[in-house]
Amino acid sequence: MTDRSTNLGGYIRAVRARTFMLIGDPEQAITELEATLQLPYAMTPAWLRIDPNFASLKGNPRFERLRASP
Repeated sequence: MTDRSTNLGGYIRAVRARTFMLIGDPEQAITELEATLQLPYAMTPAWLRIDPNFASLKGNPRFERLRASP
C-alpha cells in the first residue's frame, strides 16, 4: 500500500466514524476511530479530545481509552 492510499484509508475511516455519529451509532463510530488511530493519519488521541464531532462520546469508556492514549 502506498503512503497516499494509506492516508486515504485513514480519511475514509474518519469520515465513516463521523457518519456513524450522525446516524446515531456511537459504538460503530468508536470502532472506526479505533481503526483510524492504527493508520498513519492526522487524527490523534489529542484531536479526539477537542473534536466537537465526537463530544457526545465523552464518558463512554471505549472512547475515553482512545482519548487517553499517548
